[in-house]
Amino acid sequence: MKRTWEDVHRKNSRIRQRTRGCNCISRKTHVTILRWPINVSRSSIQAHSTDYPYNAFEGLCMDVDMRLSICSTKLGRKFNLAAKVFYNSNTSNLHVSLRQYAVVDPEKSEAFALIHDLQWAIYTRPDDSIDVAMDLRELFETRCASPHERASDDGRTLLHVGRIYLPGSTFGDDTFSRNYAITPCSPIQMSLL
Repeated sequence: MKRTWEDVHRKNSRIRQRTRGCNCISRKTHVTILRWPINVSRSSIQAHSTDYPYNAFEGLCMDVDMRLSICSTKLGRKFNLAAKVFYNSNTSNLHVSLRQYAVVDPEKSEAFALIHDLQWAIYTRPDDSIDVAMDLRELFETRCASPHERASDDGRTLLHVGRIYLPGSTFGDDTFSRNYAITPCSPIQMSLL
């Protein structure tokens, strides 16, 4: 029997048509195994139904995520250790990360003082607030401070403290509130990041 190119192409297109019409609903599950002192969770995705003919080729994708946070005021550091294992029917990956953040006294930290000065400058002398914001940015660029530094007393970061709001009716002047109102996404705050 002689096969032509058209026969092969026709057969391949029939196979593609059969597999293209998959109406399976993927099943996703997320289970938190442990929350404290170590956060352990597992997520899995099954793309096809168990009775779908191509399900055996797809397999099950699963993530196992483990995280541990340790904060030491004596060392002045907070450590986040994370490990993530991803595997499916053919491959597996392991991703491990360690991050550390400074834990500082907010009354002695220059960055926390500049955030306080910035809030004060916005209310009293808005034109000088840009200079204060640039000083804070310079601290970040020279790596003398980080937006992720935590206060030793209550665990706030500079990002928590830096959420600055100025109500429009504070000074009763709509021109002032239009020109100097600070929202969570203001250019001053964007320059800090």
